[in-house]
Amino acid sequence: MKIDRAFELLSLQNRRNQAQVVANGFSIVEIVYLKRKRNVSKEQAAKIKRIWNEHLKVHPKDFDGATLSLKRIMVEEGKKIKLFCQPSKFSEFMVSRKECKIGRLEFWNFRSSIDFNYPFPVSFGMVVRTKPTKEHPNGCIIAAIRGDTTFESGKATLLPGGYLDPTKDSKRSSEGKIDLETAILREYKEELPGLNFWVKPPKLLAIVHSLVESCQPAILGWFEIPYTAEEVARICGDKLESEIRKIIFVPADIKSLQIFVQEYDLCIHDAEKLAYFVADTM
Repeated sequence: MKIDRAFELLSLQNRRNQAQVVANGFSIVEIVYLKRKRNVSKEQAAKIKRIWNEHLKVHPKDFDGATLSLKRIMVEEGKKIKLFCQPSKFSEFMVSRKECKIGRLEFWNFRSSIDFNYPFPVSFGMVVRTKPTKEHPNGCIIAAIRGDTTFESGKATLLPGGYLDPTKDSKRSSEGKIDLETAILREYKEELPGLNFWVKPPKLLAIVHSLVESCQPAILGWFEIPYTAEEVARICGDKLESEIRKIIFVPADIKSLQIFVQEYDLCIHDAEKLAYFVADTM
């Protein structure tokens, strides 16, 4: 199914101007870790610390974690994309995004690249499909209502999703590279505690840049897990992260997904994520 048709079926056409599709049609994303940190002046560092401390008064559970800030993108011949990233902190991004209006990213060809001098953390968002049952022959996707979070609090998101973390996501990679599968598996285990396996590695679908709210790039994809929705509910139980208010299991058929979209306000990346999942699987 074409992506335009997927958006139409889900009645999400009005969401398309909230995000820009940066790349699709690829199967490999290589994360190149540039160890040199971004330059932050003493004045900037002091400002970031002050604003971050004020932010914590409203969002006390937020964590100033390590992120990877996108520095350069390269599209290689074939189906491979390279993302060159520098170590950064979430607080740098949260503070700076209010001052830097990136807007739409310029497109490039196979021999050029884009440089960013802005904290631009690379995130990822997956759709998980559970094991089919007699009741749900297509399985279910797993959604959640976001808790008191920095961006898009109270909206529906599809699990799992998160940021690349240079302190945690290089275990399966050679030096100088970050492993995307390690990052996705880490977040999968954190957001759905007790689940440890997938049927096969994620299928990558697109890189999307949100133009409002968080204003950051996200790598989108999906994967199947060897658990039914009932097993997920039983295993995860009350172990969910504080960022998640509740979990919702949505049968992976068009009619159920249409009802889900009508009842819940999806986060920006998640509207794109769901449409790409539908286009790829239905």
